[in-house]
Amino acid sequence: YSRLISDMTLGAALVASGQKTDAMAILPRPAAVTRAVDILSEGALAAVTAGCAAILAEEYEAASEILDGLEARARAVSAPNALAAILASRALLDHRLCRWPAAAAGASEALELARQCGNQAAARWASSVLATVEAAQGRTAECRQRCLSLLDPVSGSGPVTRTAALAALGLLELGDGHFDAAIHWYQVLAGAFAPRSRPSPSVNMWEADLAEAYAGAGRITEADQVLRDLEERS
Repeated sequence: YSRLISDMTLGAALVASGQKTDAMAILPRPAAVTRAVDILSEGALAAVTAGCAAILAEEYEAASEILDGLEARARAVSAPNALAAILASRALLDHRLCRWPAAAAGASEALELARQCGNQAAARWASSVLATVEAAQGRTAECRQRCLSLLDPVSGSGPVTRTAALAALGLLELGDGHFDAAIHWYQVLAGAFAPRSRPSPSVNMWEADLAEAYAGAGRITEADQVLRDLEERS
């Protein structure tokens, strides 16, 4: 069991560092994850992390199998804390697949469950996913308020949720045709990473949006450079 948890955690770390091939060789098969993990133990968090890793590695069928299995077990034993994390991750998957109503519903339920449990970390994670969906849907007021709340220094948000909030603000402005404002938020986000140490493109998909914002603003040279760098890393 400890080996299973170790493999899930290491595999997720490899995905985040862009080593997808090595990660997929280590991550356990979805059936092994959902069958062996105790949903009421710390193993549940490792399993959710493995599901997220599969999403970020663009292994969507594997991610769906893991998260669907975990959700069924969490609902069966009434494990709201675990369910909040599972539903937030499932919402991220639905977002990647452009299933906006499902993504919004899942993230909203996850946020409500996390708040009921007093799990602030899960609430911030669910809120950051919901903000991304709101940006894609053009729900300007809700998205902006949610993102600025996550970016407030007293919110306790970590790098993952702050990154998601900045990317959501950029996407919101891009969708509204406010190219200079979008560039601002993406540049703030870009400043959080050293250029050659950013996570893989599948983890942070905002760089292509930055190129689109540069193009919309008529800054073609900068758009071209972002795309060249992204293509090389991809």
